[in-house]
Amino acid sequence: MAGKTGWTLNHAVVLILAGGFALLLIEVRYLHQEVLREHRIAWAPIVYSGLMLAASLVALPLWDRGGRRALFWAFLPALVIGPTGFWFHNHGQPWQGVKTELAAWSHPVGGAEDAGSQGAGAHGGDHDEGNADEGGPPALAPLAIAGLGLLGMAACARRSQPEPAGTPIASGA
Repeated sequence: MAGKTGWTLNHAVVLILAGGFALLLIEVRYLHQEVLREHRIAWAPIVYSGLMLAASLVALPLWDRGGRRALFWAFLPALVIGPTGFWFHNHGQPWQGVKTELAAWSHPVGGAEDAGSQGAGAHGGDHDEGNADEGGPPALAPLAIAGLGLLGMAACARRSQPEPAGTPIASGA
């Protein structure tokens, strides 16, 4: 499957990332269902996750024949899609979203105010307003796509590929 060099940790990382994109495809489609008609940008992480799932599965068997290089560039848009989603999830005020998310560390776990939020709350409620506590979009969640992209680029980078068998190892560091 991996060509001359055999199966490597980099191949395993890309396969795990494909699984991550599969989960994002399902989860983001569910969470964005109420805003997809009004905000076409909400399709971006869904379409990108689907494309990356397919691209990863196609490129893995072609790793040494251009698959690795193609995947490197395919992971790059995640560095735009993630921060763009972060911007939209926070209504153009990213620091306010970060502040709101970090404030959760100052609240007691399982407090009385959490008892009534089991309904439409963070997953099925109105994603257009507020933050996750008020039923809005989770402020930091889109950055997960950027993280997957960075990991994928690192796994596909030429510098992180193992030396072919028979290549002398340079002495020293």
